[in-house]
Amino acid sequence: MIESQLASLAPLVRDYTPANNVLEHLGSVDIVTLSGTAGAGKDTLRNLMPYPKVVSLTSRDKRENETEGQDYNFYNTSQKMDELGEALANNELVQVKLGPTGHLYGSMANAYPSRGIALMDCVASQAQEFRDLGFKSCKNIYITPVSFSELLARLTKRNSETPGSLIKRFIEGVSSLETGLSDPEFMFVLNDNLGVAIDHTMDIVQDMDVPSSRQRIARNAGAAVLGDMLEYIDL
Repeated sequence: MIESQLASLAPLVRDYTPANNVLEHLGSVDIVTLSGTAGAGKDTLRNLMPYPKVVSLTSRDKRENETEGQDYNFYNTSQKMDELGEALANNELVQVKLGPTGHLYGSMANAYPSRGIALMDCVASQAQEFRDLGFKSCKNIYITPVSFSELLARLTKRNSETPGSLIKRFIEGVSSLETGLSDPEFMFVLNDNLGVAIDHTMDIVQDMDVPSSRQRIARNAGAAVLGDMLEYIDL
């Protein structure tokens, strides 16, 4: 049933444009997107920041370690899909895409605050889309770990990864890092110390002067992680 509903919504998704009142709403919101590889710590950092969080929606099933309304709003029942279809038809979403597995990912306009700063997880490749949506301002931040060995330790510590799932995560990580490093609009934050990383992120959000040396160190760390990921995948 869900599969047939997804198929019927595909034309609406492909040609989707937010309604004028949604675009007017976005003009009062300062969006800050957070990107990074799995295990970089962006969710921990986001949850400790004193700003509203925009929770995205998806039509896929909830994973074991995910929480409804915190990680995603899950539209994975026939009733919820009907609600999503109505919202799409009325252009009530800010953005929506079909993912590589055929499931929908997006965000409702009512998930954003009426005005001011809001944080949102964002795949690095979608950063340009958010810049083009007409927010009052848009900052794109990329969180990177201090090293690949630290990243690997964080992921294996979860006890939920297999050798195959690690390879999949690192393939996704390569794509994410390559996109972030090639995009000069991204501000990089090195997550070697959580308190320092929060301070650095707050400086960016609040338009404080960020020393170029901090950006250079963070970008260099990201490039080193990328190189080690590529070597790991080749093993």
